[in-house]
Amino acid sequence: MPIIAEFAAVTAAAAEAAGEPELAARLLGGSTRLVGLDRLTDPRQIDLADRLHTRLGPEAYDAAFTAGRSLSRPEITELMDPGRFGRM
Repeated sequence: MPIIAEFAAVTAAAAEAAGEPELAARLLGGSTRLVGLDRLTDPRQIDLADRLHTRLGPEAYDAAFTAGRSLSRPEITELMDPGRFGRM
């Protein structure tokens, strides 16, 4: 996995811990885009996605994940700034 995609996934976990589940789902979607996949393959990311799916509900999770997949690399990188937590 490219390092930037791994960093996006790690930042997604941090966003979840900071109480930002929608941001976390967007970052997971962005991570898959950076890798060039259409789904998560890492067991840790799948566990995080399951928690977010439960917390947000299926429609909100799918919308956030899909929104993350549609972002450009610079937009995903901007979302990875922990200073954004609490401003979404």
